[in-house]
Amino acid sequence: MDESLIVGENCLNRFLSQNPNSCPVEPHDNCLYSQGRMAKRYINELDVICPRQFQQEQEQQQLQISTQQGHEEGETPGIVICDFKGKVKQVNDHLEHSCRLQMVKCWFESFRCNHTCLKSAIHDHLTSNMKLHFDLVIKSFDALRQNIRQYH
Repeated sequence: MDESLIVGENCLNRFLSQNPNSCPVEPHDNCLYSQGRMAKRYINELDVICPRQFQQEQEQQQLQISTQQGHEEGETPGIVICDFKGKVKQVNDHLEHSCRLQMVKCWFESFRCNHTCLKSAIHDHLTSNMKLHFDLVIKSFDALRQNIRQYH
């Protein structure tokens, strides 16, 4: 094979970990690969939307196909939308810090509240479940107090 092939690094690493000592293009020995700095630079400058938004849209399309319901774009009520449009190199920062579709665990997880929700909805969960959270903290505090009494 004399021509170069551009493949995503994660995809190539996954293939090589599942198929050691083999080439993803055609069978041959001594498969060599390298990072192309120029290609990486161009890829990092590509314009993209939020991957979570893309996944949500794909799931909505599949749901519409399976239920044979046609909605106009943007018509689905109650769905949170992430309007991120940026460069590939900005995606990780967006996903970690500002994505409206990021899922977060309840702040009271260490007290056994197992609620998970969109980052934009955590405030509503915290305020509407204050008594539950207070009871979980008290229950945990009582268990700790009981342990301390056992050792005294």
